Amino acid sequence: MIDPDHPIRIIVAYDQALIRSGLSAFLLLFDELKLVGEAQDAEETLQLCELTEPNVVLMDLGLPGEDSLSVTRTIKLRWPQTKVLLLGDSKNPETMSSAQEAGASGYLTKDLCAGDLAQAIHQLYQEESEAYQESSPDVPQREMIEVISAEPDAVERPDLQEEMAAAGRIQANLLPEEAPNLRGWDIAACLEPARSTSGDFFDFIPLANGDWGIVVADVSDKGMGAALFMTLCSTLIRTYAMQYPLLPAITMGTVNDRILSDSRGGMFVTAFYGVLEPDSGRLRYVNAGHNPPMLFSCKKGRPIDSLRPTGMVLGVMENAHWGQKVARMQPGDLLVLYTDGITEAQDKQGRFFGQERLVQIARAQQGRPAVEIQAALLSEVHHFCDSEALQDDLALIVIARK
Repeated sequence: MIDPDHPIRIIVAYDQALIRSGLSAFLLLFDELKLVGEAQDAEETLQLCELTEPNVVLMDLGLPGEDSLSVTRTIKLRWPQTKVLLLGDSKNPETMSSAQEAGASGYLTKDLCAGDLAQAIHQLYQEESEAYQESSPDVPQREMIEVISAEPDAVERPDLQEEMAAAGRIQANLLPEEAPNLRGWDIAACLEPARSTSGDFFDFIPLANGDWGIVVADVSDKGMGAALFMTLCSTLIRTYAMQYPLLPAITMGTVNDRILSDSRGGMFVTAFYGVLEPDSGRLRYVNAGHNPPMLFSCKKGRPIDSLRPTGMVLGVMENAHWGQKVARMQPGDLLVLYTDGITEAQDKQGRFFGQERLVQIARAQQGRPAVEIQAALLSEVHHFCDSEALQDDLALIVIARK
């Protein structure tokens, strides 16, 4: 059992500052886990082990410098009581076997959440006699721990759900507390995570001259990695939106370059970013591979405008470019922005909610307050899924011009 007065001492070894900081932040959610150092390459990892003699080293399999498996062997040779948890991209049997042969105590994929990480560490210490067992030559070696994109088991730790909820609240603090209150406009927004943390996000960014940046985005993956990537993307978009308040296309291009320079790849994000001029109703926008927002005119018989992609998703190609387009909202018009957690919600038969159903509901609700339109859409999604849990995060913004 873990003595709360003697927490598990952990080193995080990862070359990407974003992921390294995120892993460290998740460890801080648990009182019985203590971060004693961060390393960005193999040399720093071994130096920190020399200085701190940690209980656990959480290390990226692709750590720069000396091969991570060699580092694992060195750690087990010099500090045999230190356990190594390796982070890999996928559940590859050959890689996992090599990790175990090198002395790793566990192998986890990078789409894990905070609960997966804590659960894996607790598995290493769940028996008081473990240290004796591992040092005894008569006891077979325990199999290496695997945690592959699994939800945390609330039975093993009754308070784990509460701690995961705390992680979700920390991430939720990055979202706007409320939609902007603009004269002549009615705006509502919400986010429903499928898990405790989310890869979807939205934002409202105050810009110069009274304009507002409007963002809705969806990270390609789930779990802890997606949550950290979401944090990076939302911060970058907000930063460069303020730097280029009249140029959404330049904002997106700069964000894309920073994503590629600050991460090693493997994840991407679809995003819609528009700059709304409240007085004129003009919306300058860029769509980076995101589900097209739907613009409903108040004029009968006029077709629905679909604000389709003007370029590729973010985080895939360097020096990519996005077209910038303009839409105009007249009094009585309605704009619905969403992520694919809505259109790809499934019922018990595996059928999708779909864009056509979304359009029909929004059209039927047009003219009502934005918060009521939002509530009607969400209600229909949950009714469609019936008792099935949402498989993906969903974000929804409803904008009506009065």
